[in-house]
Amino acid sequence: MNKKLSFHDCFWRLCVLLTAVVGFSASAASVDVLHAGYCEGRASAEGTIIFNDATQVSACVLLDDSTMSRFAGNQVVAIDYYLISKLSISSLTLWVRATPDGENLVEKTLSKSALAKGWNTTTLDTPLDIDGKARYVGYTYTQSRAAYVVATAEGSHAGGLMLKADDGAWSETTGSGVLALECEVKGSKLPQWDARIEEISMNKSKVKLGQPVGVNGVVSNMGCQPFSSLNVTCTSAGMAPMTFEVPLDQTISYRESCNFGFSFVPDYNAATSDITITVTINAVDGNADEFTANSTRSMSYSMCEHDYSKRMVIEEFTSESCVYCPNAAARLAQALEERSDRAIGICHHSGFYVDKFTVYGVDDSLAYWFSIQAAPQFMYDRMAFDGTYLFNPSDYQEFVDAIDYVTATDANVEVNAFASVDKAAHTITATVTGDVNSNFTDAAPAITVYLMENDVAAVAQKNQYGEVIDGYLHQHILRAYNSCWGEPLEVKDGSYNYTYTFSYDPEAWNYNNLYVVAFVNQNGLTKDQKQIYNADQIELKYIGIHYAGGSDDVLVGDVNNDGVINISEVTARIALILGDGATPADTFKRADVNGDGVVNISDVTALIDLILK
Repeated sequence: MNKKLSFHDCFWRLCVLLTAVVGFSASAASVDVLHAGYCEGRASAEGTIIFNDATQVSACVLLDDSTMSRFAGNQVVAIDYYLISKLSISSLTLWVRATPDGENLVEKTLSKSALAKGWNTTTLDTPLDIDGKARYVGYTYTQSRAAYVVATAEGSHAGGLMLKADDGAWSETTGSGVLALECEVKGSKLPQWDARIEEISMNKSKVKLGQPVGVNGVVSNMGCQPFSSLNVTCTSAGMAPMTFEVPLDQTISYRESCNFGFSFVPDYNAATSDITITVTINAVDGNADEFTANSTRSMSYSMCEHDYSKRMVIEEFTSESCVYCPNAAARLAQALEERSDRAIGICHHSGFYVDKFTVYGVDDSLAYWFSIQAAPQFMYDRMAFDGTYLFNPSDYQEFVDAIDYVTATDANVEVNAFASVDKAAHTITATVTGDVNSNFTDAAPAITVYLMENDVAAVAQKNQYGEVIDGYLHQHILRAYNSCWGEPLEVKDGSYNYTYTFSYDPEAWNYNNLYVVAFVNQNGLTKDQKQIYNADQIELKYIGIHYAGGSDDVLVGDVNNDGVINISEVTARIALILGDGATPADTFKRADVNGDGVVNISDVTALIDLILK
């Protein structure tokens, strides 16, 4: 029975919603100290820098104008630095300078007893005002004997590691990382909202006309305030800018990182090369990004009418009881990294032994069909070369050579894989499309779709000495499939379109490590009639908010049309109810949550229920 809710009931539900939102946000707190440096709080405990004939050693980092301008109007209050050892040090002086050999703008000398092996934090007696100009920050220590003291972190940056012995000249060291040192900055003008794009990538560098492009990025929080959503603009040459409201999987605090993703269909009707795509984060949690210089990344791709490029499938047969398999897996991993655009790895835990990761119905069937009784063993596209189907390369170059040989010639069938995800229902729907050319003669091809996972923690993987390897991670683990040998593929007028939906286990499988592999294959009755024609894969990290352009479809409940339904819609809905004037048709459709043809307080109630679900 439907019951009309009073305003009091609506208000109570809104309070519940606000409490949930506040409770969620409270898990990530703001900070009042930021850091200027390049090591990002990281340091290697292994030393590589030593001066055998020096009494005094100096090390510093150049914090350039772009670094210091972010903190103008604030103060350096302390210096954090990592020491490999302090045993040979008699004293150490920290300093900040305008030039490498200039006078110390601030300094502080510490005795050996005041130092620690590892990270040290030294508070300055007088904070240093930051005017936005470049500064050299470092230390000079006196040593009684040569020792490893200076620590570095992975990375590279101009002026990131400068060294000097006694009264010699400064030398900038490249290839050794950056100095493990950074300044602590405090003040009333610290950047509050600052998202930095760490990396950006596309699921393909060559895109077929009409196919979606998946974009994935890694964003870090470099400001004081935590955030959980991004406003992202994507510009692609020849297209109107596209804006996405991208929710993150978590609320990220200062120096934390998170993946974000979105997709769109490029608006081109002819093959086009070297298209530049630029991704810019404009705002976080509705607040303008204060430093967009670190929030923009570009890359390029090309459009093609057909993509018959060959991608090879390498199937590995292994087991945690196989003591030689980890080394073989490492060789395959290196080859796949070098040929990531032309080869796909799939791992089957069967043949030699079965274990926790064996998927019965596929792994065991393939091992039986191809007479696999040892491990490691590998197959290339389920094809025989020189009369054999099984291989065990002794080095990664053999894998590379095989990939180059098999993929030197285009295939006769396209395989274009994409996917959509329903996280609430824990389902992944894979869509595979493609054309076939006149040389494709298989009248009854099959299509196989696998759900895979990388970086899966081993249970008891053994090494060549029979010892269990701590922290070993399995790659290319099969999790689910449509059919062992593939389902019949209907090709009509030279094209096909296939869809399959997987269920995934969010508790047992890491969503961020899942990906879909699809391949078109032969499915005859004998061993030599199981060939894989072509393949593709799509990592779920490339699946996110989809840009639909001028679609007539609307997301009911999304009153402000930002692509997500959240607490901000309640405010927008109330403003509509209380406002004057006509409401645009698409806005009305978004606001009429219960579909009764009017927008009133009942829609607010329905919206709150929708959000709480």
